[in-house]
Amino acid sequence: MVSMSINLPHPDKKKAGGQGEDAVFHSTFSLGVADGVGGWAESGIDAGGYSRSLVAHCANALGAGEAGPERPPYDLAQVADGAWRATQAMGSSTLCLASVGPGMTLRTFNLGDSGWLHLRLGGGNLFSEGWAKHHKAVWGVVDRSTAQTHYFNCPLQLGTGSADEPSMADQKELEVRPGDIVVLGTDGLLDNLFEGDVASALGRVDFEPCLDAITMAKAGKLTPSGVSATSPESARTVSRQCSAAISTMTAALAVRAQEVGSTTTGRTPFEAEAHRNGYEYSGGKLDDVGLAIGLVMPLPRPPAAAAAPASASASANGAGQDRA
Repeated sequence: MVSMSINLPHPDKKKAGGQGEDAVFHSTFSLGVADGVGGWAESGIDAGGYSRSLVAHCANALGAGEAGPERPPYDLAQVADGAWRATQAMGSSTLCLASVGPGMTLRTFNLGDSGWLHLRLGGGNLFSEGWAKHHKAVWGVVDRSTAQTHYFNCPLQLGTGSADEPSMADQKELEVRPGDIVVLGTDGLLDNLFEGDVASALGRVDFEPCLDAITMAKAGKLTPSGVSATSPESARTVSRQCSAAISTMTAALAVRAQEVGSTTTGRTPFEAEAHRNGYEYSGGKLDDVGLAIGLVMPLPRPPAAAAAPASASASANGAGQDRA
């Protein structure tokens, strides 16, 4: 995959110099996000400490750190269990992981109300022959995770005082194709944007430079610099061009989620869930946004894993901490 991640703190936390409570990572084969539950801050505990540590352990096990296996398939439940046991910080956190392995198989792990979406271009494969660049990119959601909660606004969570364990996570295996996109987000994204909003945002991203690089590589043509399109340098060129599109997409989604989160009118997933549970609520829910996106590539051997620094958050007790 060509991948990118971002951790965008709540504006108030950012002004105060804080990094928020979400943690993220991305690598060539894997993605991860975690959301430290904010209730721990009321006890004077860094609500992001647990999620940062949890994600750092996951990233290391998934090859995004200095050590770890070079290639999948990964047992995500085993990775999560090891990270959970190794994390000593006080607090608690949700956790969502995804990895693309041999046979174009996407493996997902989700515990809590973070989650993932698997999207595919509606008019055909992004990299398929005959895909005209003037076509409007209409993305559709193939599959997605379901939030796990004890009750409204109290997600399943790993950590201090919580009875929840990695074995309670939802896990899936599904087929992906080159050109598919995998989005992982914390509730700062998923509380504010419906899946159609995410798909629409993807459709506004310019993929032409990425497509040009892929087309040259598939045809075995020379790059503008005279390097064979099948060489490692060409693979890096493809990665750079597609990374730019994914980076634009990642930043745009995070910013849009916070824009919607700051509104007090309009329909949002959080508003809909509040109403289903008998609460009066209108508009979005402004929060940290942790986001990781991967574009599945048609290259037989992707470039080496590009480690992304973990950034993050945490909190819990008993059945779990309520959201702040």
